[in-house]
Amino acid sequence: APTPTPTPTPTPVPELEFESVELVMQNPELPNGCEVTSLSMVLTAAGYPVDKVELYEEFLPAEEFTYSGDYRYGPSPEEAYVGDAASATGGWYCFEQPILTAGNAWIEYCGGGAEMVQLTGLSQDDLDELLADHTPVVAWVTREYGEPYFAWDFSWVVPTGEEYVPYNNLHCVAVAGIYGDEYLVADPLEGWNMVDRDTFWSSFDAMGRRAVTVVATAE
Repeated sequence: APTPTPTPTPTPVPELEFESVELVMQNPELPNGCEVTSLSMVLTAAGYPVDKVELYEEFLPAEEFTYSGDYRYGPSPEEAYVGDAASATGGWYCFEQPILTAGNAWIEYCGGGAEMVQLTGLSQDDLDELLADHTPVVAWVTREYGEPYFAWDFSWVVPTGEEYVPYNNLHCVAVAGIYGDEYLVADPLEGWNMVDRDTFWSSFDAMGRRAVTVVATAE
């Protein structure tokens, strides 16, 4: 009889042991810095403690507006934080890539051992499983979990030459756990909240299911 081929043993990827998320408020230093503040909470819980202001000033790709004639020019939020998060009126937002860049740079600065991962597009079951496994995530939602709406009176030209009209109620939070039909949310503007699972998902889904977290890297 042929010798059965042994099943290869998968190389285990070490699990990160997340500590409990500690709430960090974005104000007063970063009135428009919800993304980087939420990132600081998840990095700290992952064993890479960091100050939100240092993370913003030293590690997050950010770019201010420039003006020429009647035109305002700025980055795509996919590429950099738009404006100044330390300004109450001059800061907008960024999406996942700049947050991944900042998080990875900080982890490397601390000696490595983990990496940021993009979770965008995940299902609600995937999110629930991560939270049940005590893995917090940075998630893009809307303020008060309402319908997304746009700042039609304020736009800018991105490097591709297209006009970009920004969201007017974008928000970013650290989702810290799941308890029954509610998520435990560390909101850098509002503080700790228990948010109805479906209410949260409706807002999160409308914003493109954008999310990131930290995972251990195989040695």
